[in-house]
Parts: sequence; C-alpha cells; structure tokens
Amino acid sequence: MKNIYLLMFSLVIMLGLGLYSSVYAGNVDPASHQKIEKVYENVQKAVSKLSLIINADGTVQFGGAKFVSLNGSNIYITAYGLPLTLSTNSNTQILGVASLSNMIAGDTLSGKGSINQSTGIITASSIRNESQNQQKIIDLENQIKSLMEQLKRLQVEMKAMNY
Repeated sequence: MKNIYLLMFSLVIMLGLGLYSSVYAGNVDPASHQKIEKVYENVQKAVSKLSLIINADGTVQFGGAKFVSLNGSNIYITAYGLPLTLSTNSNTQILGVASLSNMIAGDTLSGKGSINQSTGIITASSIRNESQNQQKIIDLENQIKSLMEQLKRLQVEMKAMNY
C-alpha cells in the first residue's frame, strides 16, 4: 500500500516539476490536463478488471470480484456471478482497508490464494480492497487538477511580467 502511495506521490511530483518547467519556459501544452486525466482513467479501468484464474496447481488469482459479506474469518464474494468463499488467517495480507470489518457490500476486491479442491474454499494469501484505492485515486486526481490550476495562474502572472 505504501508503495502505491509512493508511486502516486512520485508521479505527482514529476508531473508538477515538468509542468512548472513548462510554465517557466512559457510553453505549457493546453492538452496536458486531458493527458493526465486519461492516464488516471486507464489506471482506474485496470484496477477494476474482472478476472478469475485457477491454475492447475491450485493457486488462484482474482480481480474485480464483488464483496458480499463477512462471517468470522470467511469472506463471501462473487466473480462472474459465481459465489466464492475466501478463508482468511493470520498470514492473510489485507490491503486497502484497515480491517475486514471496514469492507462494504459491493466493494471491488482482488487477491490471490490457493483453492481446496474438495471444498472449493480459497485460502487467501492476500486481499486488496480496490474500491478504497479508487477513491484515493480520485482524491489524487482532484489534487492534480488543483495544482494544474495553480500552474496556469502562475503562467498568466509570468506572462504579465514578460518572462
């Protein structure tokens, strides 16, 4: 999770520095804002893609699954309309939420684990709540929009000062 924040923060800094240098040089591309929005739209689409992969060795990967409910250490989800049970334990890595009880019906989950071929229950090694991440991406987009507006105001001011 910290890696995602670090990556997004680095991206924002690089974009900000690049735009600042463009403002200073007086050659800001008016389409920059649209390009940044397109990148984040693609990130959001990639995050929410539905997938369910069960390998021959019993390992499972899923993405875009919908959270249904929680009962003790079991998480109930649906993927492609199929009801699935995820079993968690002390080794399960939970990402995107502080605890399992913070998940809301309809949240989008991704993760991996191994399936018990007799019961069909997936013992999850990691689960990520992607819905929470999407809200954080939206918040970052809003911060970038605000920074871009500030940069545009700076450009106008610098042009007025004949830079």
